[in-house]
Amino acid sequence: MFAIAVASFAVGTVVRVLAAQNDLWFDEVWTLELLRERAHSFGDVFINIKHSNNHHLCSLWMWLVGQNASALLYRLPSVLASIGTIVLAGLIGLRQSRLEGCIAVILTSWSYLLIHFGTEARGYSLAIFFALLAWYALQQFEERRSRAWTVIFWSAAVLGFVAHLEFAICFAGLVAWALWRFVRSRQNWRQAVLDLFALFTVPIVLLLAFYFVAIRGMEVGGGPKYQVTPLLIKTASYMLGGPASGAAAGIAALLAVAAIYVVLVYLMFERDDRWIFYAVVIVVPLGLIPILLPVPLSVRYFIITVAASMVLLSSGYTALLHRGVAGRGIG
Repeated sequence: MFAIAVASFAVGTVVRVLAAQNDLWFDEVWTLELLRERAHSFGDVFINIKHSNNHHLCSLWMWLVGQNASALLYRLPSVLASIGTIVLAGLIGLRQSRLEGCIAVILTSWSYLLIHFGTEARGYSLAIFFALLAWYALQQFEERRSRAWTVIFWSAAVLGFVAHLEFAICFAGLVAWALWRFVRSRQNWRQAVLDLFALFTVPIVLLLAFYFVAIRGMEVGGGPKYQVTPLLIKTASYMLGGPASGAAAGIAALLAVAAIYVVLVYLMFERDDRWIFYAVVIVVPLGLIPILLPVPLSVRYFIITVAASMVLLSSGYTALLHRGVAGRGIG
């Protein structure tokens, strides 16, 4: 399994680099046009481009390299973040076992959606990377309570929001898990409260400043019309490498939803409270759909949920592989 994981990582890296060398597509060109018209300094990227197509970290990089760079150069931060996402998924899995770490590397290396959104100059790849980094750092802090992991968590949380506002889905899961974990496991309530303040005060203060400076009054760009149910089916099907529509997409989507549900229930029965984080990250986007109905939605708005689900499924695969011949066959 370790050999398969190493080979998968190598293939996943090469595929991402190759996929990032095709032509820029509409939204990337749109970002360049916004930068050409409105950004004349570092601060303009945050102050003068209040537009939903401005993904601040990627936009800042594109502004720095100029209007005539290659597609690969524009997409370099996203590609590196996508490769780093594979590594982080492996590290999160390694916290449980080496087998789970290997499976997490395999699943994320081959994921169509992670490759697709990891090879374009937009904020989704960076948001995924910082989401997994924040989740890993929070778990490390809970065990070691070191200042280094606190700073890493702060950095991941702030940069995740600056990469893309979709990071809020991950942040909700982090807060829910932290509240449960610290309140339940700390005998000293005073220490639990201090830990929560130490972790979340700095990111929340900086995020409020970011909101008032760069987000408030943001113009939302248009998009194609959609229907909620086909969109959710397509997203779940893509997560397992299925097609976009048709009966096969419905079957793949049903398998994906069933697998996620079974693994969440398995973690609950094993008294593994990681299920709280994953459940929140999976459920929150569904709860936001009625609120966001006027906004054009797409598969990409569920990409952090997809990434978290891939890491979650690695726990399920690991459990199956320890259940004898039948479990290995199903796995």
